[in-house]
Amino acid sequence: MDDTETLSILYMPPTASADALTYDDPQLLSNFAFAVKTSHEVMGDRLTRQLSSFMDRLENRIYISDHQDVLGDTPVHDCYTTIYEDAINRTRTGERRTAPVREEEDGWTRDAHKNLPGFRILYEQFPEKDWFMMIDDDTYIFTQNLYDITHYLDPSLPLHMGWPLGMGSCGINDDMPDPRQGFYQGGSGILLSRGAMKILYEGIDECILKSWDCWAGDIRVSLCMWDVGLRVLDGCPHPYGFYVHDYRHLDPEQGIMGDPCIRPVTGHRMRGMDFHYAYMAEKISDTGAVTFADIFHSRYVNTTMNTGLSFDVIDHNTVWNGIEGQDSRPVESMNECNAICTADPMCRSWTFKDETKECWFEESGWWDYKRLPQRGYVSGLKGSRYVCDKVPTEYKHCSD
Repeated sequence: MDDTETLSILYMPPTASADALTYDDPQLLSNFAFAVKTSHEVMGDRLTRQLSSFMDRLENRIYISDHQDVLGDTPVHDCYTTIYEDAINRTRTGERRTAPVREEEDGWTRDAHKNLPGFRILYEQFPEKDWFMMIDDDTYIFTQNLYDITHYLDPSLPLHMGWPLGMGSCGINDDMPDPRQGFYQGGSGILLSRGAMKILYEGIDECILKSWDCWAGDIRVSLCMWDVGLRVLDGCPHPYGFYVHDYRHLDPEQGIMGDPCIRPVTGHRMRGMDFHYAYMAEKISDTGAVTFADIFHSRYVNTTMNTGLSFDVIDHNTVWNGIEGQDSRPVESMNECNAICTADPMCRSWTFKDETKECWFEESGWWDYKRLPQRGYVSGLKGSRYVCDKVPTEYKHCSD
């Protein structure tokens, strides 16, 4: 691997040995340091959910916010109030390149300022650790998957991982040339090796000042990575993170992962019972090596939705994936519609219209599956067919 290699794993090797540490043992990630990004408005609610599920497994952690506080024995660092003045003092440039006065900002706007100073503090708190990871307060970490994706790598190399997305221009000082590199979606987690963190740390203060008006904190990190020579590959396929609402309501923004055997490292945009379902997915997998199939089944086995013994999801006044332009088939009832789909191993879902006694069938893959409200229809999703029937033992990576 060269010095600028970006890893983005498609499949992970299994846990090293049968007597390895378990996914819920804090020692499993003892060489990691974590920063959890939050704000004073929501930390009480969101951090409580993390603490009641996976957070106790992360021994080396700090919270970064827009205020200073302590949560239990863990410090909450103010990464907002004086970050620009502090950066100017450390760089001794004597030049203020930030807005003269920051007006009152809402919580989401304040969030953009926290990432870079948060990484600075994280490294200063835990300089001896091998891996440095920043997540949001609505993120879940599947600790076994995180271990398996990193334990065979050399952290002294400048390695970094995340969910790479395309990045447009951000801020008046953005001088990245075309073609532009991607950025790591912050809520799904930004992971840096010790080697990468050392490089980023040296340039953080200059980056804080340079990117003061960029609207997104995760984009600021990737702009800084570009400036210090760490390249993010846009479009590298990987399962690093996912949006939980894609599985919560099957109303996807990114889509349900087409391969149910892929193992995500994080889940983002957790709400309500989502932390519980993620925790139960680890129990379903037994070893904590969670697949997307585990996440799907955890959600739908543990809800009050009308589910059959085979985990089929029956939804009234709903259409799956749309039926416009598709041929229908005359049937007598929704039960007949369901039976026809069940008999066809390629069928993913069905939709029945009671008024006309018509049935539509969907045989496409799982990616971008959507449920759409439509009065007078009943739909069924064959969740029992979203299963992992192989051992995910291969892995791939992308590199410069």
